[in-house]
Amino acid sequence: MSILNPLPDVVKKMPKAMLAAGLILATIPVYAAAPATNQDTRLMTAAASSRAHPVRGMSMKQVRSRYGQPASTRISKGHARKRWPRITVWNYGTFSVYFEKSRVLHTVAH
Repeated sequence: MSILNPLPDVVKKMPKAMLAAGLILATIPVYAAAPATNQDTRLMTAAASSRAHPVRGMSMKQVRSRYGQPASTRISKGHARKRWPRITVWNYGTFSVYFEKSRVLHTVAH
């Protein structure tokens, strides 16, 4: 390194792409972890409370024994076929459970 050329010899020998990448990385600001926002908290709460609802694959018997009798039930109309099985919906007030044949297909929170 000399007064006329301030760059050290190591930098001169570096490939230009590597030098450019280092300069770009050096200019990126580093952020501290932000505290959880209200939306993050809601998502975590929803994930934790998902156990309060039936999960996919449970049988009608398991749902009835764990959550009791539904407030109302709806059964799809028409002929049930292998490609289009009958869909049953049980409404529990705070959530509805959709069954395909006798297994939970989906749960919807209200």
